[in-house]
Amino acid sequence: SEGLEKIVAERTSALSALNQRLQMEVENRKVAEKEVAKREKRFRALIENITDGIVLYDENTVVLYQSPSVTRILGYTFEERQQKQVLNYVHEEDKASFLKLYEELALQPGTPLHFQFRFRHKDGHYLWLEGVVTNLLHDRNVHGYVANYPDISERKAAEDSLRRERYLLRTLIDNIPDYIYIKDTSLRHIINNRANVNLIGAASEAETIGKTVLEYFDRAIAEEFMEADRKVISTGQPVLNLEEKVVSHNNEIRWLLTSKIPLMQEDRVADLIGISRDITERKNAEIVLKELNSSLAHQAAKLSASNTELERFAYIASHDL
Repeated sequence: SEGLEKIVAERTSALSALNQRLQMEVENRKVAEKEVAKREKRFRALIENITDGIVLYDENTVVLYQSPSVTRILGYTFEERQQKQVLNYVHEEDKASFLKLYEELALQPGTPLHFQFRFRHKDGHYLWLEGVVTNLLHDRNVHGYVANYPDISERKAAEDSLRRERYLLRTLIDNIPDYIYIKDTSLRHIINNRANVNLIGAASEAETIGKTVLEYFDRAIAEEFMEADRKVISTGQPVLNLEEKVVSHNNEIRWLLTSKIPLMQEDRVADLIGISRDITERKNAEIVLKELNSSLAHQAAKLSASNTELERFAYIASHDL
């Protein structure tokens, strides 16, 4: 009887301890489940409110999931894109690059790869999307491709507009006869238009980039140029209609009428732009005119002296008679 009671007591104690452990495990599991639910809620709130689109594709790029932001970007709901290939929404001109990207992804699992493609919006126009996509097919918890991207259409439009403006400006400066250049504050060339490249005697503009006039002109002339440049940079004030003498690469003497203008950035001189007009013909005409005037003045002086001498001779002759 005592032995049985002892066994019952031991079993009861063991069951009680086991019950306490089970209760503790249940409590711990409840806490863990609450924490998981809280994290999942936070993650879902993040995914649902992030501005970038997030999409999960299978190995055939069929849409398995998309964040609500995708609907805001492309107009399609998840139900409208579910079980459809992403390739269907890619611009025709970008499809080859899209397929090549996924070939690279297959060779680089776990590595995020950059992309920039045009995707069709629900209303028919195309948007530029830029982002990264990662091959996570090997991850059992994901088993797919994960892509995230923002809409960069406005940025692309601005870049295209800027690129067109630059092209138009470049076309303009390369097709006018004036010499145009831009130098940094160390007086190194940043830009030279076609006319200035020809004046310098360089094979191309690229050859002139990063170089100073010391490498193209006689040192005395180059120092004069640089002195005027330094004045503009140090004072922040333009120099206008400065006459400059230059000896070109083929030893021709040219006269230029130059304006040097500081390009300001946040109240400091960032670069210097120079615009020179060839006034050689005018200058030569002025020199010829000056020489002609000098010659005429000399002839007039000689004529005046002759007249004076003639008058004196006439006076003497009249008195002798």
